[in-house]
Amino acid sequence: MPRHQSVLAARTTLLVLLAAVVILGSWQPTRVMAAMLPASCAPNSGSATISGNVTLAGGGPANLVEVTAYTTYGVYAGVDYTDASGNYQITGLIAGSYLLRFSPRSGDHAEEWYNDQPSALTATPVTVADGGSVTGIDVELALGARFSGQVTAEGGGPPQSIEVVVYDSDGRQVARATTDASGNYTTRPGLPSGSYRIEFRSGSGYLGSFYNGKPSLAEAEPLVATAPTVVSGVNAVLARGGEIRGTVTDATTGLPLSGIYVSASGENGFDAGLTDSSGNYVLRGLGSGSYQVWARTLLDSVNLVEQERTVTVSAPSATTGVDFAMSPGGTITGRVTGPGGTPLDGIAVFISNQDGSYQKYAYTNASGVYQATGMPSGEYTVFFRPADYIPERYNDRPADEQGDPITVTAPETVANIDAQLARGGGIRGKVTDATTGQPLEGVGVSILD
Repeated sequence: MPRHQSVLAARTTLLVLLAAVVILGSWQPTRVMAAMLPASCAPNSGSATISGNVTLAGGGPANLVEVTAYTTYGVYAGVDYTDASGNYQITGLIAGSYLLRFSPRSGDHAEEWYNDQPSALTATPVTVADGGSVTGIDVELALGARFSGQVTAEGGGPPQSIEVVVYDSDGRQVARATTDASGNYTTRPGLPSGSYRIEFRSGSGYLGSFYNGKPSLAEAEPLVATAPTVVSGVNAVLARGGEIRGTVTDATTGLPLSGIYVSASGENGFDAGLTDSSGNYVLRGLGSGSYQVWARTLLDSVNLVEQERTVTVSAPSATTGVDFAMSPGGTITGRVTGPGGTPLDGIAVFISNQDGSYQKYAYTNASGVYQATGMPSGEYTVFFRPADYIPERYNDRPADEQGDPITVTAPETVANIDAQLARGGGIRGKVTDATTGQPLEGVGVSILD
């Protein structure tokens, strides 16, 4: 099967089962019968090894090739990277059969599965005994197919440093390149013969696209490559995107604010940047459509309320005058202690308002003190979420109840929103295979009250 497909299927099944347990946690405990994943001991909990040597077609060792072992049912078991001599050794395996994938990180050679196979579906398993060592699992990587071409901009001239990404038939990113100063590129690493789709990502103020001028991966025109040839002439002409321009100032003083993070997000693009010393910003490479533009500080020490605006872009024109005047916000601060008044360091404190438009985590320092800034006026709740103590809401309210509301009037500070947490109990145990007694890794354990 394609790489990782069985792993993803197994994880997805497990997540569905865990989600069912979480949902049931809000009701009376109920026994649920469902198809379980195949039980197996953790494949990386043993002492067996698999080793070998990787060379390149035409001679010479293959350095820094990623060699990954999977169980025959798709669970990751171990990884190693070849050294300068092409040698690798995967350790810590339990008895069983494994599929090995050899992935060059660069160069012109193609990924393969043992023994000279294009996918896990046809790979030859390598069987190792408990505590055993299997040597001589060698491979020679063949030259792979590549793509080359030139990226230009509408109106002429190459845009700078455009990223080119190659996807296989399963939608995995398998090769990439960055255009040079002339807009030329050649993708790497090499690829097995097959069908591929190519994306030219946005950059330098230009809109991204897929070959041949298609808007999405699903609509991209596939290209067939046969190793070891280079498919040339895979060119693209990128259209210039729209822009959003504006200035960010201090609402109180009218002075420009530098270093403010401004972002624009919409269905047809995203860009972000920081204001300069004059408070100006420019967001580029945006497709036509509606965008949410945010101005916010990246530092908690800068106490400003974030601002939001909805802006319409019509590419390739610039939408100007999208200005923000930022005001000081309110502050909530307090101290979190444990039994006996001992300050607790690193406690997560979650603060939110009633409609969820403001949500923020703050963390206590070594003195148990936390501080949340940039808060607009309104009512807030505070939830103390420790790892080793019992969670609670302000003011000494259980985690499953509403905490006392805290009224904040910007730019004032509300202090002494404190908590004294009690240490919680714990439940520990070990999950093993009923037949072999070996430990089982990755089993979800839920506790219902």
